[in-house]
This record gives sequence, structure tokens and C-alpha cells, in this order.
Amino acid sequence: MNEDEILAAKCLSQPTYPVASFDKRFAANMHFQVTQSVPMISERGAAQLWRILHRYRRQISHPSRDRLLDIAEKLKAPDMRSSRYREAQEQQREIERRKYEAAFTTITMKGKTCTTHQR
Repeated sequence: MNEDEILAAKCLSQPTYPVASFDKRFAANMHFQVTQSVPMISERGAAQLWRILHRYRRQISHPSRDRLLDIAEKLKAPDMRSSRYREAQEQQREIERRKYEAAFTTITMKGKTCTTHQR
């Protein structure tokens, strides 16, 4: 963990979280990680750290709050509950489906239809 991530993890102890939520468990885990001699976090964990910091930004009070929120805006993981995220995923699936269908060619000869796959 770098210094900004350590500071963000410490800030996650301030907000009030919903009971038994992933965000609450993750914040508790991050607080434990910070107390270790060598705090470590994966790339995905760091993205979730920044997502949670951005989500609870109104409950955080720290002198470096604005700087941390700027970092969080750039590095946060997408919120899976967001309708925009789901729409983007559906659009991506539709593009993949069209590419898959475009890879097949339908040929009609003498009244018979044959579908072939292009390589």
C-alpha cells in the first residue's frame, strides 16, 4: 500500500455503514491491514478502497479530503449496482453477440440453406 491508500484506509473508519454490508467488512479489513507491519493490498482491493471512499465521501472529514477524493474519482472501481454500469455491460454483450453472428455466413444454393463459420 502506498501512503495515499493507507490514509484512505484510515479514513474509512469514520463513515457509518449499513449493517452486515460488504463495505463495512471491507473497511474493517482495511483498518486491520493498516495496523500490520507491512500493509498490502491487491489492485482490485485498491480499486474497491477508492470506490468506497468515493461512495462515503460526505461522511469523511480529513485535512487531505479533497486530494483523496480526486484520487478516488480517477481510481475507483465501477459500482456494480449502477444502472449506467449495467447498461454498458448490456451494450458490450450486444456488440459481442453481433460479432459472433457476423462470423457466420448463410448460403442458399438450389433451395438449400447452409450456414458456415468464417475463420
